[in-house]
Amino acid sequence: MKIGRDLTILEEIWRDVDIVVNIAATTNFDERYDISLALNIFEAEHVYNFALKCSNMKLFLHVSTAYVCGEKSGLIMEDPYKMWETLNG
Repeated sequence: MKIGRDLTILEEIWRDVDIVVNIAATTNFDERYDISLALNIFEAEHVYNFALKCSNMKLFLHVSTAYVCGEKSGLIMEDPYKMWETLNG
């Protein structure tokens, strides 16, 4: 039965994966809205939900593509931030 085998493989992946890096996105600013939304929002949510199921997770790294610095100008140092913390507080 293929479904049982697939579930066994998926459970093995959830058990063995300890680092997830998400870098998939589109930086095409003329992209159709539905494609941008799918790639930059929903895809990140799917990757995050996958990572939540990984029992040995040590690192989840999401690399954003554009406008991550908000409205600040000039040199912005790359200080580490805590989960859910933003440049604007």
